[in-house]
Amino acid sequence: MVQEISKPAQTTYWVAKNSSGDVIHVGVVEPNQVVTTPQDVLVGFTTKIGQIESIEEFTGPQPAYNYDYNEIEKIWEFLDEDLLYLPVASGMASDLNNALYQCIKPGGVGKYAGEIPHETWPNYVLFKLHRYDTVPVDLSVDPTPLQNALAIAVADGGITQAEADQVVADVQANAGQEIDLIDFIPDSWLPYVLTEQDAISLGYIIDDSIDEFLDDGLDDDIPGEGV
Repeated sequence: MVQEISKPAQTTYWVAKNSSGDVIHVGVVEPNQVVTTPQDVLVGFTTKIGQIESIEEFTGPQPAYNYDYNEIEKIWEFLDEDLLYLPVASGMASDLNNALYQCIKPGGVGKYAGEIPHETWPNYVLFKLHRYDTVPVDLSVDPTPLQNALAIAVADGGITQAEADQVVADVQANAGQEIDLIDFIPDSWLPYVLTEQDAISLGYIIDDSIDEFLDDGLDDDIPGEGV
């Protein structure tokens, strides 16, 4: 029997599962659209978090909010496109990451973004982001976790109090709406946003092409090797 969601009253995030509960397809249907599936179960959610939690029942925990579900591999993955990296002081990274997540799911425990530590430089971690990432702010958002996280940056001189207040005000003003993640980044932090090449140059990311170069056997030609 074909399952259908037809012209819902609002944007609906759906999950199609087979009789075993395997997540087969996921997607979004807008009010003027129809989605059908031959799968046994088709469930719609008014928030993306609802969709994510349904997928997690099959796949396991999402590593961070900005990871996507890969239908073919049936895993969570971080898409390698339009990347940028935000350096965040290690002492506030966990609090800020969870505070961003709580803008989406008030009271929730999770991360908005994956974090990349440096092997030898512990002062900063990088948040792994996409340039197009958005934060769908929950209608009942509590700005307190974000205020507390940003207070650490203010105390350290990383941002001004005015910048912190503006971020919090923007979140409150956009409850129930999506905000582009780039708008969460204070002006004083923008010069420090990194490209992938920047992250590689600073040693946060190991360039796989170097490993491939060595794996090709070219290192066998190094004098003294293999003697």
